[in-house]
Amino acid sequence: MARMAVPARVPSADWEAFVSGGARLLEEWGAQLAALGWTAADLFALHRERPMDRYDHAGLVRFLGRKEVRAVTTMSATLATRSGSTQTFHRRTPMNRDWVLMWELGDGNR
Repeated sequence: MARMAVPARVPSADWEAFVSGGARLLEEWGAQLAALGWTAADLFALHRERPMDRYDHAGLVRFLGRKEVRAVTTMSATLATRSGSTQTFHRRTPMNRDWVLMWELGDGNR
């Protein structure tokens, strides 16, 4: 993901956040997420046509931004903001063709 061009429907700053957040997530939580059954789609999915708008078609990495993962279970991840508030991401495995993995979004032509 880090070496591919930014997909046309994703702002550059958001793509950079996805790449760095995904790398950080895998480094810190990858083994535990895998042991709990999380898949690449659970982590890296986006909506094929509206990747920045369709939150219901997004994996965990889409929501990381400047948040830190504090805990994971088989069905959720708890995220903490810099201010200390928490949010819960509920795992939802992709079930239709509108979901793609982030690196499948396109060729980066703008």
